[in-house]
Amino acid sequence: MATAVHSNLLLRIQQVFPKEDRIPLLSSFLLQLILGLLFGHAYDQRINMATGYLVASGQDPYIPLDLSGIFHNPAFQGMTTIGYPPPWPVMLGVIYLCSYAVFHNLLLYNLAIKLPIIAANLGLAYLVRGVLKDCGAEPAVSRKAWIFMLFNPFLLYFTTAWGQFDSLVALLTLAALVLLAAAFFAVFDFFAGNGAIHECPPFIQINFLQKITRS
Repeated sequence: MATAVHSNLLLRIQQVFPKEDRIPLLSSFLLQLILGLLFGHAYDQRINMATGYLVASGQDPYIPLDLSGIFHNPAFQGMTTIGYPPPWPVMLGVIYLCSYAVFHNLLLYNLAIKLPIIAANLGLAYLVRGVLKDCGAEPAVSRKAWIFMLFNPFLLYFTTAWGQFDSLVALLTLAALVLLAAAFFAVFDFFAGNGAIHECPPFIQINFLQKITRS
């Protein structure tokens, strides 16, 4: 019984990650790990780090504080606060507890903040590939789109290197549109709601389309 389950699991993994896809996928993942570790927006990433500490310590992330003593770095003073709704600050608080609160290393903390973004980039590449496949595109075309998404320099610069989580919003937006097209309204509401509370504008149009489709 256990052997059969193990064999089915291996078969499923091979179907999702075929041999010819593993090198591009691992290359993109390693590239993003390096970019995520060594780079970050000089100002925004410090705000993300400070927000993580404030949320994890139960303080208000929307009130600017001098945190140079916490991070032992004079760069963490005279900053403004984060400008995003609570879900992203809450995620930053969890990331702080799992990274800087344990290792006290700003580079690792910087990388930890990028991990959800890297996961979103990879997920977005696979979602784009799946959408093209469902639309009847040739396997070669969908694979080229997948590789383009994995190594898109514009995407990697602003998300993995810079530290913006726009790819996470894009992933939720595209997933919501796919579910809307498939008439999975209950699941659509979940994805649309989670995306909207991160960044609202894309979901104004989506909710309008949802109302039209349901009517």
